[in-house]
Amino acid sequence: MSDKYVSAAKALREAMKGFGTDEEKIIRVLSTVPKDDAADLVKAYSDEIGRDLVKDFKSELRGSFEDACVNCVTPYHTQLAQQAYEAMKGIGTDETLLIETLLPLSDEDLVAVKEEFKRMYSNSLSGRVSGELGGHLRDLFGNIFEAVFENGGRTDGDVADDVVKLHTAAEGFGTDEDAFKCVASKSRAHRDAVVDGYQKLYGRSLYSVIEKEFSGDMKHALLALFKPVDKFFHDVLDKDPNDKCVRVITQERGRALPAIIKQFDKDDKALFVRVEGAFRGDTEKLLVAIVLNNSK
Repeated sequence: MSDKYVSAAKALREAMKGFGTDEEKIIRVLSTVPKDDAADLVKAYSDEIGRDLVKDFKSELRGSFEDACVNCVTPYHTQLAQQAYEAMKGIGTDETLLIETLLPLSDEDLVAVKEEFKRMYSNSLSGRVSGELGGHLRDLFGNIFEAVFENGGRTDGDVADDVVKLHTAAEGFGTDEDAFKCVASKSRAHRDAVVDGYQKLYGRSLYSVIEKEFSGDMKHALLALFKPVDKFFHDVLDKDPNDKCVRVITQERGRALPAIIKQFDKDDKALFVRVEGAFRGDTEKLLVAIVLNNSK
């Protein structure tokens, strides 16, 4: 166990011990811990302090600051599995949360989330999603799950053929959703090449075609699959920072977050400024600190 996480664990306990809580100390510690090291910090806290860090956060903290702190010490695939479960819990389904949690993932991460979901909830991720969704959206998720979970990987085919297929599907009378579902379920590298090929051959962005031809959850799902991860989450946070900042920033820290920050910089819209406009108090301070640490 790294000495730095033993020290971090002791600092967190000191911040929550006795009367009152030292939120500034919690922020200093959590803003510097990479997402992929969350499990090490939780283990150090358990081994050295003999307590459960997540339970202590839930006992001592409240509101969005509690949510952000818990997310900071939750391993990446565990957080995603929890979000997928929350999206399908109870009456109704949060399709937006399900899309933003699962569809931007690489095949390797999607498999890891499937296994974590099974471990945590004794349930099949693909089976649960299929039971919650309907129509074209269910078919799209089903195509991806079948390729990744059952066939051992995605079969791509020819990029040029798929470029023409999507153009034909969008430019005729009505839209051939099946063509988009087919191409969208192929690998990230293939989808990126199709986006590039579409722009070169037809002089227009495939994203703009999706925006024009689709609506609602299906549009959001296709954009999650065809846009680069950093561009997709930039657009998500740009449109709706209040509801999404805690989840996306804590989820993507040390992963896509540095690239997301650069996307905001291109627009002269610093991400930490958006955070400051969406939150106040300790939540704002923690998220801004994470953003600044991921900007270096």
